[in-house]
Amino acid sequence: MEVKAIAGDNYLGGEDFTEIIYKKFLEDNHINEKDIDNKLKSALWKQAELCKRKLGTQEGIGLIDYVIDGKKFLWKITQDEFEAIAKPLINRLRLPIEKALRDALVGVNDLEDIILVGGTTRMPLIKIFISKLFGRFPANDIDPDEVVATGAGIQAGMKSRNAAIKEVVLTDVCPYTLGTEIAKFTESGYETGHYSPIIERNTIIPASVVKRYYTIYDFQDRVEVGTYQGESRLVAQNIKLGELSVELPPAPAGQEAIDIRYTYDINGILEVEVTVVSTGEKQRIVIEENPGNMTKEEIEERLKQLENLKIHPRDKTENKLLLSRAERLYEECLGKVREEIADAIIKFEHVLNSQDNRLIEKAARMFKEYLDEIEKGNEF
Repeated sequence: MEVKAIAGDNYLGGEDFTEIIYKKFLEDNHINEKDIDNKLKSALWKQAELCKRKLGTQEGIGLIDYVIDGKKFLWKITQDEFEAIAKPLINRLRLPIEKALRDALVGVNDLEDIILVGGTTRMPLIKIFISKLFGRFPANDIDPDEVVATGAGIQAGMKSRNAAIKEVVLTDVCPYTLGTEIAKFTESGYETGHYSPIIERNTIIPASVVKRYYTIYDFQDRVEVGTYQGESRLVAQNIKLGELSVELPPAPAGQEAIDIRYTYDINGILEVEVTVVSTGEKQRIVIEENPGNMTKEEIEERLKQLENLKIHPRDKTENKLLLSRAERLYEECLGKVREEIADAIIKFEHVLNSQDNRLIEKAARMFKEYLDEIEKGNEF
């Protein structure tokens, strides 16, 4: 099983649909929320939740039947009325779905099935929205709550290496972009606070990516390397995970550089390693998604297992062999073919520098097929 992409809205869930029913009830019955106590609020919220569930049945009519201060309130809401007030929430569902498809490089027609997850997806308005968005109905024979339980069970079994699922292989992706703070040159000079992604969201993990950064001031002798999580172009709007203070040999601006390498593991372990290029001195921190789940020894052992990921794609044997083969063919050919091979080499090297394994695998396959065609043409 391969996870292609993850996207979502952390501030949208089933309770948001309950809330709009609760507020609509108060509005229609001219009840000021400030005038009722917490006990009554809790009771009405429960009624709104039951009303939402009723809207998910075949009857399609929700009902709140409640007595407040001796006055009986009988309030109904139809499926069409519910769909109208829920439209802003439904519109928020579209963005993460489109983002996940875009990140996964998958089109709607490439999907074999659409599975809905979580109890809220039982509501007809969710199914109608999904049907319109994808041009077909989602799977109806799979319980949306069982999907959650089954997925969690498989994930737990794989992490504990349970023998019952030893045949199952699951690849996961990094849910959020991980990066560092940089300064950018503007009309008024260097401006700090900008975000430089290192491991992009939806990169297959485990992953290890390195990027080089240069000094911007003359005789700069120190750099603060902050690590952030998020998608905003400004670090102030992302989440800070940690920081390293690194000493540099004083030198003119742009002559000193540091390599920042992020190594991210499926267990939520992020190793940040900073290397001063001119001296080779290294500093590192390890950031845990769930501190305490693993001992320090277990973390170090896991990071040791990931050492082979720290080889840049251009230095991997299979890619070096492809490039060497291309260089040989360049030397053997003449004219237009020679120019085409040179362009193909540059293009492949550019993909290698992206350190994106998905792109590299695809580019390597196409590059090999291209070289095969060239060699066939050279046969006598």
